[in-house]
Amino acid sequence: MTRLWLMLTLLLLCGQATAALALEIRFRPQAQAQGEILLLGEVAQILPETPENRLLGDLTLFRAPAPGEEELHQAADIRAYVQRTNPDLAEAAWGGAEEVRVIRAGITVDQAQINRILQDYLKAQQDNLAATTTSLEIVGRIAPFVLPQGKLQVDVIPSDPAIVNSNRFTLIFRIDSRVVKNLSVRVQMQAMAQLVVATTELRRGQIIGQGDLQLVEAEMARLREPCQDLDELIGKKVRRTIRAGEPIECYSIEFPPMVQRGELVTIVAAKGSLTISARGLAREDGKKGDVIKVRNTSSQKDVHCRVIAPGVVEVEF
Repeated sequence: MTRLWLMLTLLLLCGQATAALALEIRFRPQAQAQGEILLLGEVAQILPETPENRLLGDLTLFRAPAPGEEELHQAADIRAYVQRTNPDLAEAAWGGAEEVRVIRAGITVDQAQINRILQDYLKAQQDNLAATTTSLEIVGRIAPFVLPQGKLQVDVIPSDPAIVNSNRFTLIFRIDSRVVKNLSVRVQMQAMAQLVVATTELRRGQIIGQGDLQLVEAEMARLREPCQDLDELIGKKVRRTIRAGEPIECYSIEFPPMVQRGELVTIVAAKGSLTISARGLAREDGKKGDVIKVRNTSSQKDVHCRVIAPGVVEVEF
């Protein structure tokens, strides 16, 4: 009798242990999606919390809402989908909320933040600009938008390499190094710098003297080729009439070629910290900034180079 009682007690205890270990899936009333695909472990608590059951939490369900948005799902629909795709879970005990509100977190970007991004970009580029001070104002309204969660990086590309003449900036948003959005922003630039200004009217064909010019802090945005070196203009000929008080642009002045046809020049090719030089023969005249044809005296091949200094031209590679 005692032995039979012991066996019955053991069977009862084993049954209770088995029931205690039975799989239970309880839906949460609210869940937060971390990525693009919703996981079972995000919408439901899986009991008991064993290593095997934690793996069940990684079962994929369906696409999560867009960043910053939410969706309402019926627990019965989620259960039916899980049982259809994973028949082994049909015997699990299902419970919890009847509806699951799924929210996907995101990074909200508004116009104020975009303005800060552009202002920070200008500040970082200040040492490379000809202007002494720069600022910008966004034209129009930019509606807020939401990006996925993750490490945010923003690349800023001006519409003009000189930056101060840009009327538009392209912003490339990356999350964890992956491009998630491109945005084009219209701007109005303000850029103050020391510019050469005519003190009196300069007529076409006139030779510029020392008293005809002065340096003045003035707006340089929207100027194509503003002159900032007063000394380089003395003795040069005026190509078009310039009014008194008008900033002088380099295309209005007749500069002698910095490189003359038939002149031996140094060809410089630079990339990062690497610089290569070669000898060349100029095939045409060129002022500073002009692109001219130069023959490499070693290879006897013609290359297009930009004039950067007297007797020096630059080619990109």
